[in-house]
Amino acid sequence: MTGVVQFRERDGTPKEQAYSGRIASTIKDLGLKAAMAGLRVEALRPGAVGFPRGGRHPSNTAITEHLSRTEQPMA
Repeated sequence: MTGVVQFRERDGTPKEQAYSGRIASTIKDLGLKAAMAGLRVEALRPGAVGFPRGGRHPSNTAITEHLSRTEQPMA
């Protein structure tokens, strides 16, 4: 397998160095495996995976708010 990988800065501009061949294929493979692992964890425990720029998954907040409203004793 072969591939090409070029990393980027946080603002989206590409870095000068690029990788190709088996090294790039290995980098891509590791990235895909990490993404799949994150999806598995998120499927088992929604809200468990943190997002770099947005904090926790938005649905986690909605679930917490819903539970806090439904667990209040009825007057």
